Amino acid sequence: MDEKNIKEDLIQYVWNSRLLSGKILQTTTGQLLQIIHPGVWNIHQGPDFLMAKVKIDEVVWVGHIEIHVFSSDWVLHGHKGDERYENVILHVVYKNDSKQNFPADQSYCLELKELLSPDLLIQYEALKNTAYKLPCAEWIQKVPEHIKNNQLDRMLAERWENRAVKIKSHLGNNYDWEHLLWQYIAHYMVTPANSDAMEMLFGKLDFSIIRRLANRQFEMEALLFGTAGFLNDEEGDEYYLKLLNEFKYQERKFGIQKMAWHIWKFLRMRPQHFPTLRLAQLSGMMSHSIPLFDQILQAQDTSEVRRLLQQPVSDFWCDHFHFKDSAHPKKIKHIGKQMQDLLLINAVCPVLYYYGQVMNKTELCDKAFRWIQTIPAEQNSILKLYSSESWLAQHAGDSQAMLQLNKQYCSLKKCLQCQIGNYVLHHKLK
Repeated sequence: MDEKNIKEDLIQYVWNSRLLSGKILQTTTGQLLQIIHPGVWNIHQGPDFLMAKVKIDEVVWVGHIEIHVFSSDWVLHGHKGDERYENVILHVVYKNDSKQNFPADQSYCLELKELLSPDLLIQYEALKNTAYKLPCAEWIQKVPEHIKNNQLDRMLAERWENRAVKIKSHLGNNYDWEHLLWQYIAHYMVTPANSDAMEMLFGKLDFSIIRRLANRQFEMEALLFGTAGFLNDEEGDEYYLKLLNEFKYQERKFGIQKMAWHIWKFLRMRPQHFPTLRLAQLSGMMSHSIPLFDQILQAQDTSEVRRLLQQPVSDFWCDHFHFKDSAHPKKIKHIGKQMQDLLLINAVCPVLYYYGQVMNKTELCDKAFRWIQTIPAEQNSILKLYSSESWLAQHAGDSQAMLQLNKQYCSLKKCLQCQIGNYVLHHKLK
């Protein structure tokens, strides 16, 4: 294998996975080396592994480990003179190409060039240089199911941990879980083209007013449509004019600052995705389901949550998509099953999981994981990459995990941080 194709991630993987255990090791200056503990992998700035423990000759050292492909990278990467690297006790490299490689007078270097298995290097090169969008596509069908399932479990947990960071930032210091949940529901009610507009709308709305209007659907509609900027014209049908008059009253009473209507996008959008219809559906849901969060905590299964989300729109929206369109055949336009699935996947389950974490209630975290496994798997072009290799998502938990796997690992070719990549690396799969 051409040494130019070797990257630091391989050296980091070899060190962290203890693949050198059982081998007789020597530093580049001839001292016997025993790895007692590889240390903690550091994902932040500074040495690659922290607080490792090694035995060099008869002396036990505790300190940091720095990884490079070439020892000359120490100077090339600007570590020389950097105080963050002063406690480095061992420099682990693929090739020792420079004598000026030591971070300090009492540091040592370990060269791996003659220690790595040729088969390991061949598989590594194959994974890194594959033309497939899914790096392990040639071998994935021969990887045991339990390996793939373990990786998916890890990916779903990681995805929700990442979501938890965002949820925490939206939650703020007042810990209003009801408000938080509706923010997420509203965000995912619209297409990505209108998600910023929906976030702006909820930024302008005082949620205490929304609470006050629970069970009053017409007034809720006036509040949402008016604040969103859709009640500007002084002419319209009877329903529109009633909304306009109600919102004028609300605007004066609550000091509402409304949005500009043109922020909302309609172009090249299917009518069922129009933000006007989505706001009508959201009004129906908020009018009939607040307080929603407490009811979700008590719910035993997703069918109970679906009933809470499946609230009817007012009569006007049964045969309209917009205030200015003509009437079409009547249809009850509560949100459909596909939208319910989307809200359960992206709003209800992640918020429930994070609440369980914050409150140290593992039964709620378990409920979130259990619920997402009852929802059908999503379908999109990314998931087709996996299904084309006969790896099918069995439920939404799997599909969410595959999206995380693709975004954070497969597309970045971080195969060495994946259990599937690890398996491929260590087995001659034909």
